[in-house]
Amino acid sequence: LRFSCRSIRVGSYKVTGGKYWVETTHEGFQFSIRPVVPCDDEVTIHLSNTDITSVMGHLARTMMVLYVTTTSECGSNIREKLKMTRRNSYIYDPESKDDREKRITFLPDPALSEDEKYFLRTVFPGPLFHEIDQVVANEILIKSAPASKQMEENGVSLMTPMPHQKLVPSSVPYAHVIIQNVPPNATILTRSITHQALHETPTEPNVKLLVYPPPPQTGGITVHSADFMCLGEAQFLNDVIIDFYLKYLLREKVSEDVRERTHIFSSFFYPRLTQRLHGKGTAGTARLTPAARRHRNVRTWTRHVDIFEKDYIIVPINQNAHWFLAIVCFPGLVARTSPPQAMIQHTSTDDVPTSAEQSPTSLGPPSTPDGKQDCGQDDGEGPLDSEPDEAAMDTDDSENPIPKSVDCAESAYILVLDSLRSDNGSKCRIMSTLREYLTEEWTAKKQSQLTFRPANMKGYIPMTPQQGNFSDCGVYLLQYVESFLENPPRDGRPVKLELSNWFPENRVLQKRSAIQDLILQLHLQQQPDSDFPLRWQQQEEVRIKAEMESEAAASEVLSTPLVIPETPPKSVGPNRLLVLYTPSPTLS
Repeated sequence: LRFSCRSIRVGSYKVTGGKYWVETTHEGFQFSIRPVVPCDDEVTIHLSNTDITSVMGHLARTMMVLYVTTTSECGSNIREKLKMTRRNSYIYDPESKDDREKRITFLPDPALSEDEKYFLRTVFPGPLFHEIDQVVANEILIKSAPASKQMEENGVSLMTPMPHQKLVPSSVPYAHVIIQNVPPNATILTRSITHQALHETPTEPNVKLLVYPPPPQTGGITVHSADFMCLGEAQFLNDVIIDFYLKYLLREKVSEDVRERTHIFSSFFYPRLTQRLHGKGTAGTARLTPAARRHRNVRTWTRHVDIFEKDYIIVPINQNAHWFLAIVCFPGLVARTSPPQAMIQHTSTDDVPTSAEQSPTSLGPPSTPDGKQDCGQDDGEGPLDSEPDEAAMDTDDSENPIPKSVDCAESAYILVLDSLRSDNGSKCRIMSTLREYLTEEWTAKKQSQLTFRPANMKGYIPMTPQQGNFSDCGVYLLQYVESFLENPPRDGRPVKLELSNWFPENRVLQKRSAIQDLILQLHLQQQPDSDFPLRWQQQEEVRIKAEMESEAAASEVLSTPLVIPETPPKSVGPNRLLVLYTPSPTLS
């Protein structure tokens, strides 16, 4: 078996920015990387079966990861080959108590096929290979993530919380639950289940922290304390945080020129665009094309803006609990290469908006993959299954993610930016849906016909910086938008598709704490007498101390010989159960 990796970590040494090939046989692993000390020649590392003590793997298609631990003697040989020393801050030591130093991590890209997974399970049978779920895999990734060189030089370490960063050491594994639009009078109970012990810890009520922009300005986004907690390490960002920060970026952090040329849709837009609304509309609606029905769902969202006068249309998308981004660039240029045609008269339908067509401010939460709402989609636009088919999805579009740059002078295009680079077929389908939306929007706004198609609006999937865990997709989306608006492309210039080094990694590592600081600052501006920041800081200090003590105790336990049973337990470590209820005579 030979597979490529977008990243390989050997202890605290991380190599990225290219393809790294790993060969797996019945004798073990073999791969080649450059040593810590810069040189032109790569070093080949052999990990024989006698060197390997365990292999842990999460083999889901969405993000695959393998963790390998070796004997101490093998670790010494690897340090010598890669010229690792404590002085150059890179080390691999299987017996280290520092999670960043004791594993070899492979991040395969693209994901392995079912046959390749079977081969991997066969090569390392029994207790040597242990499959783990996404929660455990993400926990290990976060704890073992090497700090970037720039952060180390500045004295910032992922394992040492700094007052400004508020980076918290990862706790033992727990389940993540995304809570959206929690009522202000709701109470959240958390139960941390650890083996046979059950501890119930009620948290504070979900209080309103701020409205941005504040009244009397319109279109404000309300941020509650439950939304604020989504910014904790290893938590998934919810729609409120995404929409809040995107609105803040556009209003506060970009130039006036870029602001006037940019339109950012709410995170609710794409789910509403692709949602099938059963039993809505009139008999005339049934005669509409799927694209026209989709446009009807959101046609009032642009009643105060002409998006064809904008150069950049930003569309945050969440599918299968994963955030990524689509940006439509220069949509107005399509009319230059493909002149609009006169309208073809046809029987009109009832144009009175239904309740499902209202603007973003009157909408409820977006459709989510949990199946609690009607998420039926037209033409295969539904959220992807957690484990899509291995075969690539059929598409008529000829999207091209390969070149480092393309000449798009005087033309429009769509970019899809994803921090988990996979399933390009679904991305092409999203581009088709956006083109169809633009076609219908042009007809509604301009009263003429203009078809947006791959020939006049190409689509590209650039190589972008990739997340190193399972929970930072929302953080990367926000950084993509911020970096894009700092230096947006200009009409007539080549489009850069090789963006692997677009921004330094430490900008993403500090993004959560930076948004926390921003929210607290705005909160105190609107509620000067609030004690929430102080109470939150005290809770964080208590939590950090408790987790450090827990990790110290776990390190002592792990220092003893560990025997993995033939049949691993179904539940590994603690879980966290979130129970949400609203005080009322009846349970709802």
